[in-house]
Amino acid sequence: MGTHSAFVHPGLAMLRQLFPIALLTVFIASGSETRAQGVAFPEGTGVIDVTAEPWNFDNTGTEDITAKFQQLVDQTIPRKTITSPEGYWPFIIYFPNGVYRITDSIVGAVLNNRAALGGLVIQGESQHGTILRLDDNAAGFGNRNSPKVFLDYFAGNATNNAFINMLENLTLDVGSGNPGAIGLRFHANNTGAVCNVSILSSDPNGAGFAGIEAVKNTNGPWLIRGLEIRGFEYAMNLGNVENNRHMVSIQDLTLFNQSVAGIRLNQFKVNIFNMRSYNNVPLVVDLHPSGMINIIDAEWIVPEGQTTSEAAIRSTSPVYLRNIINQGYPAIVSTASDVLLAAIEPGEEWFNRPRNSLWEDSPAQSLQLEILQAPEPEWAPHEDWAIVSPTPSQPNEVAAIRAALASGKSTIVFQPGTYRINDIIRIPPHVQRLAGQWALFRLETGLNGDGRAAFELGPSNHETVVVEKIRGRFDAQANPNPLVLNASHGNLVLRDIFWVSGPILRTEPTRGRVFIENVHSLPGSQNNARNSPAYVLRGQAAWAWQWNPEMLFPHIMSTAAAFLRSVGKQEKCVVQLSM
Repeated sequence: MGTHSAFVHPGLAMLRQLFPIALLTVFIASGSETRAQGVAFPEGTGVIDVTAEPWNFDNTGTEDITAKFQQLVDQTIPRKTITSPEGYWPFIIYFPNGVYRITDSIVGAVLNNRAALGGLVIQGESQHGTILRLDDNAAGFGNRNSPKVFLDYFAGNATNNAFINMLENLTLDVGSGNPGAIGLRFHANNTGAVCNVSILSSDPNGAGFAGIEAVKNTNGPWLIRGLEIRGFEYAMNLGNVENNRHMVSIQDLTLFNQSVAGIRLNQFKVNIFNMRSYNNVPLVVDLHPSGMINIIDAEWIVPEGQTTSEAAIRSTSPVYLRNIINQGYPAIVSTASDVLLAAIEPGEEWFNRPRNSLWEDSPAQSLQLEILQAPEPEWAPHEDWAIVSPTPSQPNEVAAIRAALASGKSTIVFQPGTYRINDIIRIPPHVQRLAGQWALFRLETGLNGDGRAAFELGPSNHETVVVEKIRGRFDAQANPNPLVLNASHGNLVLRDIFWVSGPILRTEPTRGRVFIENVHSLPGSQNNARNSPAYVLRGQAAWAWQWNPEMLFPHIMSTAAAFLRSVGKQEKCVVQLSM
C-alpha cells in the first residue's frame, strides 16, 4: 500500500478495520482572498427585491424600514413542515446596494423545541455596497450585560431542522453607542451559510458585544466564507455549556480590533482556513474541553504600537495548527496556566493529541494535500440569462428546462416553484451556470430507478460550470438516480444544495475536477440506504467544504485515481475504494 497517512482527531470514529472500506477525514481548503462579487437580479427571476413594489424599502438610510422588513420576514419564512408533500421553497429576500436604516431587532424563526424550519434567505447585491445599519444609541442595545441581537435567524430554543438559512453579500453595521449589540445570531442545519458578509461596529471604540453569535442547541453544521468582523468585545461567540456539539467550517476570516477575544468557544468545533487577524487580544478562548480548533493558513498581527501578554489561543480542547504566521503574540497556545506551544514556524504543523494513522508505517502527520478553493466565475450580463418557470399545466418541466438550455444563454435561472423531471437533461457546452434559486426539483417516473442522472454535464466551452441553490424533495423512499453526472474535462462547482432525494453525483473518468461547497444529501426518507453511495468519483479529483453525505452508504465510492479533500461534517464518512 505504500506509506499513506490520514491525520484524524482521535475523538472521531476513524476506521472500519476491513479494507477496502475506510473512514477518512482530512483537511482541505483554499488559498485565495475573499471572493465577494456583486450580483443583481432582473425582473422575472422570482427574487423579492425590497426596493420594488409592494415593499418599497428606502435605501438612502433616511426612512426607518424596520416594520416593513419584519413583516416581509414573517411572510416569507416557510410555515409548512419539512414532511409536507412538497415541503417548502425559500424566497430570496434581495437588497440592492444602498443603506437601509433599522431601529430594532429583525427576528426570524421563534418556534421552540426542534419545531422551527429554516428557509430565511437574505442576499445583498454586494458585500460592501449593501449596508443594513442599526441606529446609533438604539433602544434596548445599550447594556452589554443583557445583549440584544440586530439580525436574529433563530430566537427559539433548539432545532435541527433549520435548513437553508442563508445570509450573503452585505454588511451589517450595529452603529455607534450600542455596547449590547450582537450583529448576527445565526442558526442552520445541514445546508446553511454566511458568505461574503461584513459585520462591524461604527462606534469609535468598537462598542458591541459580539459580531456573530451561534449559541442555540443543535446548531450546525454550516459554512462561513468571506466574513469580516470589525470591533465588538468578541468577533464570534459560538456554543453553550449545555449541548452544542456541532461545527462550523470557515474560509477567509478577517478580524479587526476586538476588545476581549476574537472567537469565544463553548462546546463548539471550528475548522478555519485562511484567517487574518489584527488584534492584541486572544484570538480563540475555548471554555470547554470538548471543543475542537483546526486552523490552516493564518496570519496573526499585533498592530504596530500595541503589545500583548496573551497567547493567541487559550484552550484545553484538541488544537491542530498548520502554516501559521505570528507577528506579536508571545505564545501560540496555552491553557489558563501553562504554555503548550511557544512558537511555530510557517509551514509547520502542530497538534496537541496523539496521531492516528491508517497504516502502521505511515508518518504521524497530515496528508499535506493540495489546497484549492472553488473557482468563482463572474455572473453573466442579464441579456445572457434565460429564466425558467414552472409549468403546472404540463406533465413535467423537462420541455421548459430544455428550451431554456437551448436558448444559447450561458446562465439558466429558475423561478421559485416545483420542477418535475422524468428524463435526462443534458447541459449544453455554452451553459456556465444553473442557478436553482432554491426551487424544488423532483425526480419522477421515467427517471427513477434506472441509475441515470437528472442533469448530465459533458464537454463545455467554459473552464468552470456552476450548479447551485437546488433543493430536493423528501420522498417516502430513496431515489437511486443521482442529481448530476459530470463528464466534463473542466471544473464543476456544486454549491448550496439541499438534496434530500437520493444520491447527488456520479463522475466519468475524465481529467475534470469537482468542488463541493455547502451540500447536503439524504436518501429522501429517514432510513439508511445501503449500496447507494452519495458520490461516485471515477478518476476526477474533488475538494469539499461543509458537505454532509448522510444515510447513504458508502458515502463516497472512489477509484484509486480519484482523490477527495474535505472539511466539514464528514466525521462518519465511509469511503469505499476500488482499484
